[in-house]
Amino acid sequence: YLTDDESLTLRGGRFGMSFGSGRLVATRAAPNIPFRFDGFEMIYSRPMWEATAFLTRPVEDTGGISGSNPNTTFWGLYVTHWFDKPHKLGVDLYYLGIANENATYASGTGRETRHSFGSRIFGSQNQWDWNGEAIIQVGTFGNQSILAWTASLDSGYTWDAKLQPRLGLKVDVASGDNSDGHQGTFDALFFKSGYFNDASMIRPANLIDVHPNLAANLTRTVSVNGGADVFWRYSKDDAIYAPSGFVEIPASKTASAYVATAVDINLQWQIQRHVTFGASYVHFFTGSYVHQAGGSDVNYVSTTLSFLF
Repeated sequence: YLTDDESLTLRGGRFGMSFGSGRLVATRAAPNIPFRFDGFEMIYSRPMWEATAFLTRPVEDTGGISGSNPNTTFWGLYVTHWFDKPHKLGVDLYYLGIANENATYASGTGRETRHSFGSRIFGSQNQWDWNGEAIIQVGTFGNQSILAWTASLDSGYTWDAKLQPRLGLKVDVASGDNSDGHQGTFDALFFKSGYFNDASMIRPANLIDVHPNLAANLTRTVSVNGGADVFWRYSKDDAIYAPSGFVEIPASKTASAYVATAVDINLQWQIQRHVTFGASYVHFFTGSYVHQAGGSDVNYVSTTLSFLF
């Protein structure tokens, strides 16, 4: 029996999901092509705990724009425990499983069953904030076994001063395939849009990136942030992937591991409670690896007006 401070929710049908910092599962609302799932979900919560179990299939949109594969089964268990009542300090533990009839990487295409075991530690205290996550993936891809992993840290310090400036550092490492008999490319599953920047041109797979950044509140409703993100390939035997998972730049053992440096600046204006205006500029200074594949520098500019209800 449930006590007064417990709740259990069961739902079936079509819905979106978002867990933790959105590194593996997020609604991806920003590009207006959200990830949606058909299936069942069970959510248990109490003041210091929340647990979600689910069994779903991704929904394919009618225009085929989202890149979702309906021949995929996705299931898992995600548990969060908070150590304080304001829910500022906590830990996530989770297992996510996926069976894909037609998975594609630089090494080829095949049937895949992948299991992700992860943990996230997050919190804020005094002027410091942190969000660290580590994931290991095992399973099978065709006739190969899977051994992939990722680790990330997003931390910063906010000064108690005018404009509340925050100096932050984001570091990510996502494994790539080394042609050693294992499938080593990390699969970011249904990760959030704008993971590195609003341009959303690179998938967090076979990648190392270091992103120092600075943010400030110009007024009570207007904030600005920006930084420089440097990208390298984790393995020269593997490719750089597009957000949808397709090979964006083919593997090249002879080319440099350096990919690009992305400089970004972003502005957000909270016009009122439900309406937000955003503007973003990103420039990719690409390296020789991109140039040898026929690519070049990229400029990205966007403005958005969001209404949340």
